[in-house]
Amino acid sequence: MKLNLNIAGALTILLLLFNSSNYVYAQNNGSSTFSRLPETNDYIGIVSNEEIVGPNNLRTSCTDIANLYGSNILKNRNKLTTSDGKELFNANEGWAGTKFINWTPDTVAFIKNQIDDCVEKNSSFLNTVIRMNGGYRNTQLSPSRTKNLIDDIYQVAVNTQNYQQAQELNRRQADKEAELNAIAEKEHQQKIKSGALKIQNVNDACIYYSAKPLTPIIASPLLNPDNQFYCGDITIDLQETSNLIRGKVLNVFSSNGQYPTILPVAYAFLKTDGNTVTFNPDAMRIGYNIKVAGKYIGNTKYTTVIGVTKESPVLQIYYIGTK
Repeated sequence: MKLNLNIAGALTILLLLFNSSNYVYAQNNGSSTFSRLPETNDYIGIVSNEEIVGPNNLRTSCTDIANLYGSNILKNRNKLTTSDGKELFNANEGWAGTKFINWTPDTVAFIKNQIDDCVEKNSSFLNTVIRMNGGYRNTQLSPSRTKNLIDDIYQVAVNTQNYQQAQELNRRQADKEAELNAIAEKEHQQKIKSGALKIQNVNDACIYYSAKPLTPIIASPLLNPDNQFYCGDITIDLQETSNLIRGKVLNVFSSNGQYPTILPVAYAFLKTDGNTVTFNPDAMRIGYNIKVAGKYIGNTKYTTVIGVTKESPVLQIYYIGTK
């Protein structure tokens, strides 16, 4: 009996020493961790190593769920928003092995049920584990607040899914429209070339005559004009005579052999006559941008404002207009 009393006394002393210590005692037996909460000296049991597998291969635990709240995922993240202000997730954002954008109603229901299960296993868990992980000691975690966070995450996931689906639909529609336009344009060109359709604008004329691009000969005229059809955009700069227009092109790239340069301005002279078809008479104004199709029939010299003599191509214009 005396021996038993001595043993009991020794155990009591050991327990008092243990409870008055200032360190956190932790033991990990492969399934649970036991830690002392610094503020209260209470001991809590946390099922932390028990992996829980949910929908979409979601793998988590009670500790993971508590830390999800503590990480303030929706507050401390780089927000990506749509034009109407809806928040989205970036493609690789996720938690517990699952991307948020892949969350489903089953995912939400599973996590909410798991929260209840964690609370049932340890009633103080959700109010304490967050203080022990990451130092959020002033943050109070409750099942309802955690479930609200899960709902918020799911809503952003839905926004992201809807946005991605809309973007994909728009892309497919744009691709389909581009494909149909390309088919229609090819058919149009074939009809123009065959003469089945009449020339309705300068673009049609460019197709019918298989015209070459105008800009290169403006940047660097040929020594011997080739009398071929050329087509391109140009700005009306000056009316030289009743049937001669000076057109200009700004910032023209010129290869000039080994020394490519950008010409701030280059000119072409456009000859018109009674056979010239003008599709948009109202656009024939100084400073207006037009499109022309005609034959390259010669070169002419002109003098710049600083007295430099240069040469520009002369085109006999067959068609002129805005497109």
